[in-house]
Amino acid sequence: MPRLGFVGLVLVLRALGPVAVFAADATAVQTALNSAHRKYTQMFAGREGQARTFKEKLELAQDLIVQAQDQQNNPAYLEVLCLKAYDLARGDRQGYAVAAQALKVWQDNDPRRQVDAMEKLVPLYERAYYADTARYLGLGAGLADVHLQIAQALAAQLQDPQGLDGQTADLQAAALQDEETHYRQALGTLDAVLRQAGQMRRRLDQALAAASTGQDQHERMEQQAQQLSDFIQERQDLPQRIRARVKALQEPLAWANTLRVARAVALDQPKDTSANQRAADLFLIDSLDPARAQPFIARAGWPKELVEALPLLTRPLTQVNAPAAHELGVLVGQLLNQAPLARRPGLAVASAMYFQHEVAQLKPDSRAYSPARAALATAFERLRGLGIAADQAQAPEAGSTTPEGSSHSQSQVENPQAKSTPTPVPPPENLSRRRKSIFDFGMD
Repeated sequence: MPRLGFVGLVLVLRALGPVAVFAADATAVQTALNSAHRKYTQMFAGREGQARTFKEKLELAQDLIVQAQDQQNNPAYLEVLCLKAYDLARGDRQGYAVAAQALKVWQDNDPRRQVDAMEKLVPLYERAYYADTARYLGLGAGLADVHLQIAQALAAQLQDPQGLDGQTADLQAAALQDEETHYRQALGTLDAVLRQAGQMRRRLDQALAAASTGQDQHERMEQQAQQLSDFIQERQDLPQRIRARVKALQEPLAWANTLRVARAVALDQPKDTSANQRAADLFLIDSLDPARAQPFIARAGWPKELVEALPLLTRPLTQVNAPAAHELGVLVGQLLNQAPLARRPGLAVASAMYFQHEVAQLKPDSRAYSPARAALATAFERLRGLGIAADQAQAPEAGSTTPEGSSHSQSQVENPQAKSTPTPVPPPENLSRRRKSIFDFGMD
């Protein structure tokens, strides 16, 4: 099926694996693959060229899989063997099970390839299901299940700090878009399969009611009707659960796309102060990490005092002096006005923490004390407006880091950056059907 726009980026980057991409090791990976292709050419190109019939190609594919299973210590060559076997076997439906086996060997040897392998499994199920005029229900359910498992694998990667999350705006947006796309494809297939199962069950009920068949045939029809009922019952709540997951993805997906577009515009217009300021603002909203907002901060035209204070966003409050705390409190408060709803509470808490820390360091007779207390009062008013500690938020006394009766203890104010980061989209429940393996093609 056609992919959505920039979603292809996630496949390009995943093709090198997280370690290769983010450890700048792409050249070494490509070198290993080039060597593996040369070895394949030496060992099997002649036989591949002589394979005229599909039977001969399928036999070669099976032999390549056997060879691949002995190459665990040479992942590049194993990958080449498995993908060659997949290409040879997928030319005819009779080879789909072998093609799926090649993908399984590939992803079993390198779990980072799980999504890539399942992506290649999709067309096998699609072709088999749509080519079957009877629309075999097991293949349809299998196709929906592949889409569900891909979506859930992408969700797991986004939850994993070592996975896709926090790497680049483009990659995160692409992964979320890809996840949503697979959920929607699973939903469309599942709806069609359940409609078909319902129609088949109704026809069987009508035939049974007519009572014009012999006893043996009648018993077979009753058994088929029960199997259809079990099939429908096992899956009838899935569409609603998938729709709930798609709905939950909309806000983080919209935010990821906002970051992606802002980044692209700022990089395309490096001299545009407003474009760079917007990108800097949005990336700070995302994590309060100035490293992620570079190089936009340098081109945003911000005051020197603020730029110098920014590195302190990632430091404990004990390392932040009063003037810097004020700058950061003002900045985070301003960012809050541009933030999506899910991120506002965390930013409001962080802003209050900085003002609270500023007041605690000032003497009551200092010139900055009254403005600082006023800023803190505004910050706590903002908290109350968001429903956070509304009955306890109050300005602290001089020299106190925690206002009397406040719910923010000293241990809680050590890291405003941590408080600003919203909880990610919770991982989805397991929506795919329990089966021996999705790579056991067509089994249901």
